[in-house]
Amino acid sequence: MKKHLTYMESNILTISFDPEREAFATEELEDFCINKKIHSLREEFFMYQSKPFWTIFIQFERVVEREKNIEVQLSEPEKLLFRRLKGWRKEKASQEGLPAYMVASNQHLVEMVKRRVRTLAGFDSIKSFGKKRIEKYGKEIITLVQKFEQNEQGK
Repeated sequence: MKKHLTYMESNILTISFDPEREAFATEELEDFCINKKIHSLREEFFMYQSKPFWTIFIQFERVVEREKNIEVQLSEPEKLLFRRLKGWRKEKASQEGLPAYMVASNQHLVEMVKRRVRTLAGFDSIKSFGKKRIEKYGKEIITLVQKFEQNEQGK
């Protein structure tokens, strides 16, 4: 009798405390778990630069394959803007010593691209991109989007 071996994947997520909401920002964890069967998890609380975090090690298997390439839903010009935003996010995260998703998730970037955010109020409709992130990164993102649009229009 043959035994069926299941390939178990793992991931480590770090969740920060959102002082504005007085809660941990669990959206990234919830989004991650949505299409997975969780087999085990181990969590560890820590402080970094006087800020509280949870790091969570998760062993899982995929129940439904998620679209691997989030860019599929974007037009060619939108894909280019998405890649530029990802580059900006990577640089910003590196400067701040944070994982890139703590600056903005891929889904946040997709929403910014689709909506072509031009004002700080434009971020309000982007789920889980809170006031603190808007204050911290909003103007830079708007400038990047505006420069992209100017170049796109040949100005």
